[in-house]
Amino acid sequence: MDRLQPGNFSVAPDTLGDHFPEDQMVILDDVGIVSFEWRDRAPIAKYRYVRRIWVQHSIGTSQLDIELPINGKESIQEVEASTYLQNVDGDWIPFEIPPRKIKTKTLLDGSQAKVIPFSLVKPGAILEYSFMVTSKEIRKLRPWKFQHQWPVAHSEFHLLLPEPLTFQILPIGNLRQMERYAGYFRQPVQRRERRDRSGNGWANEFERSMLSEFLSGHSETYVMNMIAAAKEESFSRNSEGLRPGLDFLLTKDEWTGKHQGSGFDSWPVLNHYVQRQLRDGKVKLKSKNLETWAESQNLNPESMVPYWEQWAKLVQQNFSWNGEYGLTANLRKLQQDQSGSGAELNLWLWKILQQEGYQVSPVLIATRNYGLPFLDVPQIGQFNHIVLKLREQGKDFWIDLAQRETYETGALPANSLNHAGFELTEDNGRWVPLNSRNRMVEVAYGRFQINPNSGQLEGDFEVQAEEYAAELARQAWKSYQDDSSQYVQGEYLTGAESIELQEINIRQEETERSKWIVSCNLETSEYMRRTEEFLFIQPMISGQLAENPFPNAPRMTPIDLNVPRRAFYMFALEVPGDFEVAQLPPPIRVNLPGKAGYFIYNAFELRGVVYMSSSIILDQTLFLPHEYTTIQSFFQYIVDKQQEDIILKRSPQ
Repeated sequence: MDRLQPGNFSVAPDTLGDHFPEDQMVILDDVGIVSFEWRDRAPIAKYRYVRRIWVQHSIGTSQLDIELPINGKESIQEVEASTYLQNVDGDWIPFEIPPRKIKTKTLLDGSQAKVIPFSLVKPGAILEYSFMVTSKEIRKLRPWKFQHQWPVAHSEFHLLLPEPLTFQILPIGNLRQMERYAGYFRQPVQRRERRDRSGNGWANEFERSMLSEFLSGHSETYVMNMIAAAKEESFSRNSEGLRPGLDFLLTKDEWTGKHQGSGFDSWPVLNHYVQRQLRDGKVKLKSKNLETWAESQNLNPESMVPYWEQWAKLVQQNFSWNGEYGLTANLRKLQQDQSGSGAELNLWLWKILQQEGYQVSPVLIATRNYGLPFLDVPQIGQFNHIVLKLREQGKDFWIDLAQRETYETGALPANSLNHAGFELTEDNGRWVPLNSRNRMVEVAYGRFQINPNSGQLEGDFEVQAEEYAAELARQAWKSYQDDSSQYVQGEYLTGAESIELQEINIRQEETERSKWIVSCNLETSEYMRRTEEFLFIQPMISGQLAENPFPNAPRMTPIDLNVPRRAFYMFALEVPGDFEVAQLPPPIRVNLPGKAGYFIYNAFELRGVVYMSSSIILDQTLFLPHEYTTIQSFFQYIVDKQQEDIILKRSPQ
């Protein structure tokens, strides 16, 4: 793509207001090209990216940092960036960002990124940047995403495939608007000769012939226009992998080098191939050594904690996760370093549990940040991690020792819950759903009265978070740096600004489900409105949905909730002696189709106490774009009902 010239736009900026009137930024052009080069006796993938961003409205600052993530096996090169402003004559004037200002930065998760510091960011400006990525990994190419955080006016991706390579091209998300074009390409012959160490020209004729084969082949071009921005959703985390796009998996190669094709004729063939690869004869586990280790660590088969879980915790305590996943394991190196990939930790535990006589299998998965698995494509390249499935007393338990500080019984980390995994078995292998038995469960309840002196609402309030909700609650607690008052108000109380909290107690039960419990005494006037005759009380002190998390807008991606959810809320209010109930919210039950979930709301009076309850049950975790209006309407019922008041009327004298 040429550098910016007058009129050199796929879509004219001044026409974008009709399509995206409210968006601050719009991506004018998003162009990607992937090609291949024969280098050092093996092919490499080269990705060239160019992006132009139109600043349509003020973003509140004249500075903007654009981050280019760096994956471990990749190299980012030739980063160029400029801000363009238009002068009175209509010419676009570039203000280039010097290369020395483009720094490498370590992100919060430990990964790295190139950071482009744009200046002069104001309405009417165009931010343009380009860069190249090279990678030796070609079994699974970088995916192409048509949808981003800002709307995209024009997205265009080119795939230049030399004759020796064949890829399976896999669609992701809603691609009804996408156009595809096929063609043929030929690159100019490289004049630079590669010489061997003696300086005698090409190392061999094979190198020369492979180079020539990589200079021509067929091309694929994919185009989409006018794509709405992807929205972050509290109920659909880590959904980037579901945005409309394309994935590319190597199915066939015609060379002998560092890479091997990852395609297989069938899933049984893949199953047996991977099982052979996982048999590590270098590390032998002897029963006597395991018994000695178990005794030294006080493992007890008679304990109420399952013996396999004791082993899982022991492995995690003695071996640290290095932040990588992987499909192979060097268990000897794991023992030496006391650190390894998630696959190595899990496979080490797999060997131990097999030796102990457990029925346990490795399961190939694609983590959520890696992309969706494809059940009809028998290829290794679509996987990047191995977890374990253990069966005991008729129940399945999932084990993944990566990604978390402490081991949770039978639960997979959220990043591993990616729809389905391929279980390696002694026969042909099989796909299994990655539905952990753990759910997102939160139970809140409170009993309140109206203080006759202050006129404020006061009482006791408690929240119990279980399973995945407990895990998220513990993570949130760390971010508040032991400020319990801010934590309770920020995480559990709806719209609280003026509230007095006392006797705050935060504790964790040491049970199988490890409940996280928060309780306190509160006094506030936040949830009441008064007139001379009436009291209007908002009972949803906690867990209220103030607005629909799913807006009334076109949907291009599925809604992915990760795990099933349960949210229960119970409220009790003692009616003051000089008041009586005037009106209660009428009960309601809303069911999702196919037993996917339901919402129940009820309120009634009994012996001078008003009781109210709200229950949200979501058993289905994935809703496709055509189901969006259904889930959007379901949540609108919840929002509307939870905003209704309990109305008390002053009793006649």
